[in-house]
Amino acid sequence: MNYKEIESYFFSDKKCEELLEKYEAQFLQVDMIGEKLSDGQVTTQEEIDAILGEATGLSMILNTVAELADTAKMREEGRLAFQKKLELGKKNEKIVQTQIDAEVSNEVQFLRRVRNIFVAYRDNAEKAVISCQSRKNKKVVSESKD
Repeated sequence: MNYKEIESYFFSDKKCEELLEKYEAQFLQVDMIGEKLSDGQVTTQEEIDAILGEATGLSMILNTVAELADTAKMREEGRLAFQKKLELGKKNEKIVQTQIDAEVSNEVQFLRRVRNIFVAYRDNAEKAVISCQSRKNKKVVSESKD
């Protein structure tokens, strides 16, 4: 999906849930990679290379969505805070920033949740990349000593 298509999902809770569903397969791939690495199922150079390539691709895909979700969240926070300050100003009411921040935070919770899910999976994919690179380097060192 390109960035315009991804951005179109950040306008409602329902659309955000649809976006999560669209990426469920990638989330499962990251989970499976984590299980393989933690269970010691990845032992050969070919397996390490395969996981490294897969995790790198997943990291790139998930990073795009995570960054777009973060941008959407920040944009919506700014828009809502400005709107609330305008409303209070029109009513000549006192502007209490902590109250505005709390209200805005509550209103963008669906965007924060989506962003956090994508960030978590992206970070896990990146950890898999680092783990595979480390295993690959250890294999090269141990093979050169033999």
